Amino acid sequence: MQTKKIISMLLCVLLMLVIVSCNKSGKPSKLMNTMTQRERDSISSGGIGSNIDYSLATIDAFYNGNDFFVTAGINFYLKEILKQLEEQLDEFQSKNGKTDRIGLSIPNPQFDGQKLLDNWEWGTDEEITAIYEFVNEISVYDEEMDFTFIIHVTMPPNYDESKTYPMVLMTDGVWSFGGEHYARRRMMVDGKIEDVLLVSVGYAYEVDGTDSQVRGNVFCKNNKKFLDFLTDNLTPYLNEIYNIDFSRSAIYGASLGATFTHYAAFNSDKYDNQPFQFYIIGSPAFWSPAFLYLAPNANNFKTEYSYFDRKKTFTKELFIVGGENEDPENAAYYTGESVSTLTGIDYLMNRLQQHGVTTAISKIYENGSHSDYLHDMFTDFFLEHYRVK
Repeated sequence: MQTKKIISMLLCVLLMLVIVSCNKSGKPSKLMNTMTQRERDSISSGGIGSNIDYSLATIDAFYNGNDFFVTAGINFYLKEILKQLEEQLDEFQSKNGKTDRIGLSIPNPQFDGQKLLDNWEWGTDEEITAIYEFVNEISVYDEEMDFTFIIHVTMPPNYDESKTYPMVLMTDGVWSFGGEHYARRRMMVDGKIEDVLLVSVGYAYEVDGTDSQVRGNVFCKNNKKFLDFLTDNLTPYLNEIYNIDFSRSAIYGASLGATFTHYAAFNSDKYDNQPFQFYIIGSPAFWSPAFLYLAPNANNFKTEYSYFDRKKTFTKELFIVGGENEDPENAAYYTGESVSTLTGIDYLMNRLQQHGVTTAISKIYENGSHSDYLHDMFTDFFLEHYRVK
């Protein structure tokens, strides 16, 4: 909002200077008349620029060669113009999108089911087609990270805006959206679990969400900024729309995403907002070069980022999982002090037990690889926490 005000003010001042300096005849400004219809159409089609036409018309109407406008009255008119620009911008955004107070640019949902069919790796065409009429798509630009995220929210079958719902937020939307949103919503339809909001966080369609460099940049190099984004920006915004029960909500990450959910759990105490109670840590890749060399605080994972130096107790609930057969898949990375995924899970559980943590559960899925057990894991998690009683 502050950025919007500054831009509006600069725009008005610039336009007034041009008009005042170029128009001494007392006649209305010619600026509006010199714009072609094509230029007008271009301006009116985008963001804050859609109000340029309006500001020109307003300044013309006030001017009329009145020296009072140029001198003593300038402050009054400037405030009036800014007020009306704000109203125009708010009206424009209510129709076309919203700029959040903390640097989020959030267009209204414009859902393109074909893009999902073309871009999501997990989930068949039939599964995605079956749910996309229940999906809201939100493109979010985060100013702090200078990065655009695509958020998909799948509505439960009996959604009532007067009620609150737990939320399960899944990172790596390119993988987690497809089959998992369909399968979990199917469990709701079948009456196996209660209604839950399913949220996946992915990247702009032109970005390869499977690329390790992209994922490493988000989950590791910018882990604090990403946690800021989720905690202070995205989840409060979603709560304004969907009424979320954060005391029963969860966040999921796998592999590099799991290094992030581990980081998020043990840095959650630094925030006033507490959007998650459950943290799913799936096959954490503490051995990955993307984690070890990009995360500014990578070595601190062995101390849970000094959480227990700050707090005596840990009340968040952890579900730490892996696949029985996954270690050989990434054996080339187990060098130096790096240990395998399953060994890393054992070490983590031992550290938590030493600190007296009783809210962490570990499960290793039989015959599972680094990722193929995740479907079963989600089933277990949802039945454990959201089973219809």
